[in-house]
Amino acid sequence: EAVGLDTLQLGPFAPPADCEALDGYRLIKEIVPEPGIDLAGLRAQLAPFAGKVGHFLLSLDKSGADWPTLQSGRQPLGPADLRQLCEEFPVILALPCPAGQLEELLARIRPAAIGLRGGEEEKVGYKSFDELDELFELLAIEV
Repeated sequence: EAVGLDTLQLGPFAPPADCEALDGYRLIKEIVPEPGIDLAGLRAQLAPFAGKVGHFLLSLDKSGADWPTLQSGRQPLGPADLRQLCEEFPVILALPCPAGQLEELLARIRPAAIGLRGGEEEKVGYKSFDELDELFELLAIEV
């Protein structure tokens, strides 16, 4: 509390009991699904935290998934499943997506937010987000 934090992210191995110990903070629970998981499996991972956290960071990027792969139908989890999950839970979606397909992803899945990774540290304390510029332009975000 001394540093003024109001939101904390719980890692993928944090149990639901940790939420009670952090009462008073807004919590984000990271979920890193196993490759090949289906909608029922994801629901089972999120359900114990429902009502205890404000959002779920669904880190599909750490599972090796990306938007083109999910669209291909080669995985048990598809865009319709993700949309259903986002209707049931407040999901921040971390899923690599080509900039030209981001609007389609957002329209089809409708997450509460998206998680972006990128940028390279050009020198100590300075990070360049040039590789994300196209996404920021699509979203009309100034960095």
